[in-house]
Amino acid sequence: PRVRFSQFPTSLPGGLLFGLDTSYARLSSTDIVNNTPVQRLDFFPRLTMPVVVPPWLGLGVTGGVHETIYDHRSTGPGTIWRQLPDLIVTLDGPAFRRRYDGFVAGQALIHMIQPQIAYRYVPEVFQDGIPPFSALAQDFHFIDPLNNFTLIDRIPAANYAKLSLSNRLYAQGLGGSESRSV
Repeated sequence: PRVRFSQFPTSLPGGLLFGLDTSYARLSSTDIVNNTPVQRLDFFPRLTMPVVVPPWLGLGVTGGVHETIYDHRSTGPGTIWRQLPDLIVTLDGPAFRRRYDGFVAGQALIHMIQPQIAYRYVPEVFQDGIPPFSALAQDFHFIDPLNNFTLIDRIPAANYAKLSLSNRLYAQGLGGSESRSV
């Protein structure tokens, strides 16, 4: 069984945003010594400081610490703790928009393109004391080092930058102010 809780970023005084991901799981696997269940509690609080550089650029700095606790007292050393700092910096460029009226009857299409540069740093931390769960083979699954989804049991060191270009298309009813993604 597994229980997971995610808190969307919440405003704090000074313009900071607080976010939290936490989960509890009772794990069992044939890869663990004597098929003994292990309890895992993962706690990842983080703070984000959004900064508007000029009016057309957005800078966000997010920092947090993954704290993971493993308890498998029946197989050996008992409780194992791991603390892992995680820093992500994103720079959102200007959004270029173009509106196409009359392309679809009664609606306007809005095409938006926006560049983004992101950087993530996670230091290398000794993780050999963590129970030996089956690791996700990176040969078979591409893992994006800047993606919000991160592995819990083995978090690899990261020192990556990523350049991306978002391409969005919105539909807006003519004469209305509401729009929806297409």
